[in-house]
Amino acid sequence: MILVLVALFCSVIEFGQNTNVSKYFNGATTNLKSYKAIYYLNDSSHKLIKGTLRNIKNAMGLRLKGNLEVKLVVFGDGVEVFKKTSNYVTLLTALQSKGVLLVQCLNTLKKERLM
Repeated sequence: MILVLVALFCSVIEFGQNTNVSKYFNGATTNLKSYKAIYYLNDSSHKLIKGTLRNIKNAMGLRLKGNLEVKLVVFGDGVEVFKKTSNYVTLLTALQSKGVLLVQCLNTLKKERLM
């Protein structure tokens, strides 16, 4: 019984690795004049912040270049990304220069007494 399951599992993995995805998937068409996206950050995890900033950069890439309005909204622990002492200033500046609107929650500012 175990041997049958292992053989079945291996054949599924092999099929998955040999399947040419591009043959079946072409991606969504971008036929609208403009698109809007909002990204939220409420966590100070380095991995999450870097991933979110990378996703924004990728979204503004080739297919949607010039047709995408992006807002990055931070609140709670996510406000760490906007601090001048953070490691993300260069990445944020680059995104902002491409039109990304950087937004910080007013309630968080009041709570943290930053305002």
